[in-house]
Amino acid sequence: MKILLLGGTRFLGRHLVCEALSRGHQVTLFHRGLHPAPEEWPVEVIRGDRTKGLNSLEEGTWDLVIDTSGYLPGDVARSAEVLKVRTSHYTFISSISVYRDFSRKNPGEDAEVLPLEDPEETDVNTHYGALKAACEAAVKERFPASLIVRPGLIVGPYDPSDRFTYWPVRFSTQAKVLAPGDPDQPVQFIDVRDLALWILDNAEKRVRGTYNLTGPAEPLSMRQMLKRMEAMPGMKGKAVFVPETFLEEQRVESWSGLPLWIAEKQKMPGHNSVCIRRALDQGLKTRPLEETVGDILEWYLKEGRSPQLSWGLSREKEEEVLELWEKQS
Repeated sequence: MKILLLGGTRFLGRHLVCEALSRGHQVTLFHRGLHPAPEEWPVEVIRGDRTKGLNSLEEGTWDLVIDTSGYLPGDVARSAEVLKVRTSHYTFISSISVYRDFSRKNPGEDAEVLPLEDPEETDVNTHYGALKAACEAAVKERFPASLIVRPGLIVGPYDPSDRFTYWPVRFSTQAKVLAPGDPDQPVQFIDVRDLALWILDNAEKRVRGTYNLTGPAEPLSMRQMLKRMEAMPGMKGKAVFVPETFLEEQRVESWSGLPLWIAEKQKMPGHNSVCIRRALDQGLKTRPLEETVGDILEWYLKEGRSPQLSWGLSREKEEEVLELWEKQS
């Protein structure tokens, strides 16, 4: 098949390209060139920026289009408009952040999404979920048979965010690891390779509809996740669970301070319990946590990354909080 990826050189896009090539597909990348494709990839590259024009996409046809880089509904609408006569199937990568209400557990695909109050809004950081929901609507208007994919936290090798990498690195490099709040709170994430496999499997079959894509397939708590990391060969760290009230006193933020932790006061139990039954029924398979963690560490060490992660607490802050907790307890 001939596949066009909008984006395609970073993280999810990178894994989609590698998987598509391994299946013998012809891959074309449309991107700005900020992160060049590896020279060894046998792909066609169309350099362009859809915020500035799409003339370069007005030639050629593709069996499948996968949009990994759509954030503004106006840009996505223009892309889909140009491509609706050049492909028969459009896959759009959205996010579970589109949901309006996480106060109830297990939100499904039919849950209400955030409205975009201002159609001219462009602040992705502040209105990410509403913008993604509007992007979905723009795609579905032009491709009624489109595939809308709503991932949760995507993790794995080549993740530039460190939002999950934080935990494997901490457990592999220090004796005590600060752990958050209620140990039995659920956690959800999906290995980028499992996500890429599912997307291609279903795009190839021209599946239509909306699907939540996160994992693991079986429920997992914060305690179970961290204890399984502890038990892996070569790990040095032991989790020290500290109550949420103490963490708040020390100004430790949930999610940005300690990844995957959603503070109880935020009243968002649905965020880490999103229903994935529809995706499981459509073939989603999730690999063992240990495989994901091991591969992340292998990539992290190979890349020569700094031990100062781009997400989560600094080591100095973590040590300070642990010392204060030990004195108090």
